[in-house]
Amino acid sequence: MRRHTLLFLIITILLTSCAALGTKTLYKSKAKNEFKKLAFAKLDGNRIVSKVFPQTDSIFTNTFIETFRIYNLRDIVPIDGEFSINEPDLNSIVQICKENNLDGFVVSRLKFINVTYRMNFRPIARNWDTEVEMKLYDKLANLVLAVRHNTTKGNSYIVFPTADRTIHDGTAGAIKRLALELGLTN
Repeated sequence: MRRHTLLFLIITILLTSCAALGTKTLYKSKAKNEFKKLAFAKLDGNRIVSKVFPQTDSIFTNTFIETFRIYNLRDIVPIDGEFSINEPDLNSIVQICKENNLDGFVVSRLKFINVTYRMNFRPIARNWDTEVEMKLYDKLANLVLAVRHNTTKGNSYIVFPTADRTIHDGTAGAIKRLALELGLTN
């Protein structure tokens, strides 16, 4: 009886912690900010990822808006411009926030991860998983949060996922971490 209880507990912990393994908060500011209206830029390196999967930008944009709506953040403004995630133009972020009366600005990067699934050491399928990194800046271009979600480590799929599914899941996973860190509830 005790053995079954222990086994059940271990399996439960493993299954419920999958998303936590793939999602990380890389940086969190101590400043307390309230975000009601956000903007987001096109993916850093958008032209490159679009060569791998042409619908990447539209899936990212739709997922970004829809996932924040779950957390009752409905004022989301897509900005037609690409910002480097490592060295964003902070003056442009301040200007965009001022012009659009925004509380914050999100810069993102998506990387495709080429995964080969194996059975008995033989390749049986290849797929593209994703890693999505997001940085949230306040209206004065101060970094508030940096998060990352990796679908290889954080999502369990019964069948091999399509690229559009991993783009959606990677984006939603990063936004869910942002929402958690910001104290947003659904």
